[in-house]
Amino acid sequence: MKKSYRGFCVGFTLALLGFLSGCATAERVKRVKTARQIEEDVEQLKETKADKADAHVKWDDLKTELQILSGKVEENQHFLREEKKKRNKHNERLDNMTAEYDKKILSLEETSHQNREALAELGRKLDALSEKLASFQAPKKNAAEERTDIRLDYIHGMKRYRQKDYDAAILMLKRYIGNFPSGRFIHNARFFLGDAYFQKKVCEDAILKYEEYKEKYPQGEKVAEALYKQGICFKAIGKKADAKLFLEELISSHGDSPYAKRAKVALKGL
Repeated sequence: MKKSYRGFCVGFTLALLGFLSGCATAERVKRVKTARQIEEDVEQLKETKADKADAHVKWDDLKTELQILSGKVEENQHFLREEKKKRNKHNERLDNMTAEYDKKILSLEETSHQNREALAELGRKLDALSEKLASFQAPKKNAAEERTDIRLDYIHGMKRYRQKDYDAAILMLKRYIGNFPSGRFIHNARFFLGDAYFQKKVCEDAILKYEEYKEKYPQGEKVAEALYKQGICFKAIGKKADAKLFLEELISSHGDSPYAKRAKVALKGL
């Protein structure tokens, strides 16, 4: 009975020790796992802190770049404002210059109109004078008197031109040009000879006479008008390419002339 009880106790003790040993092993494994988990959590926290630190650094860098960009934007805005001021001043100067030129052009046009009126008045006075001179001439004229008549060809020719007697004007102006190639009124005689043909719509002869005038007096005051009327003559006879050439030359070389404005209108019809 005692042996049986002793054996039972020994077995129970061994079993208990085995159980406790197993429990201790499981507890240690659990602690190890827990420790490892804690280490992993700590590492993760370290990485998170590092990431946050990098994020802060990047944020600081971004704020610095934004400040730099903001400064550049302000500089550009200041530059644009200054450029706008300069451009406005420049435009203002141009407007003032344009207004001044317009005034000068108007003044010149008024002066030119006054000059034309003065010339017309002078022509009327010359016509009256020539009529008075003619009234003193005898029916039969000697050679000296005939010479005087020839000298009056320009005056009589212009009178016939104003009266629209273009055939008589052409005859007298031609004779004046032939007899007095260096006469006082030769430049006008050459131009109005071409203009008489122009008024008669004899375009080919008008073109040739205007060209002679331009060749003789390239700086003459009626060159622009001659170019314009040559262009109109070429257009009238169907030579549109030649008309365009002369009208464009007028615009290019005499852009300030009133005839240049007419030429632009004429070009639209070609």
